[in-house]
Amino acid sequence: MKKFFYTLLVLVLGLLLINSVSAKDDSKNINLTCISNDKSMTQTVIIFRDKSSKLNKKIGFVNGNIVTVDETAASYILKHEIGPEESTKEEKIQVTHVINRTTGVKSESWIVPNGKNVFYSGKCQLVKPKF
Repeated sequence: MKKFFYTLLVLVLGLLLINSVSAKDDSKNINLTCISNDKSMTQTVIIFRDKSSKLNKKIGFVNGNIVTVDETAASYILKHEIGPEESTKEEKIQVTHVINRTTGVKSESWIVPNGKNVFYSGKCQLVKPKF
């Protein structure tokens, strides 16, 4: 009887553990491939939860550059700077990517210190494993 009870207890605890892991399953990475409308640029975007943050913030990468991620109901807003480490924030290029979470439409703006701003638009798709 004790053996049956312990087996049942292990089964129940195992099922509870599996369900709690499934509830936290939204922590998976979001992997995107984004192609500009003129097909001149392809970018790899990865968005994931910052496990070290107690605020459950998201961070990510755009072509290997670390970005901050703000998530709204409608979009992901990714921001980073380009420029030498010793440069001030005002001297660096401010890059903002806005990705629509429903359609995948992406707009990208580069605010350049010399006033010559650059804008790109394109489309992102989820990367699905080929296996």
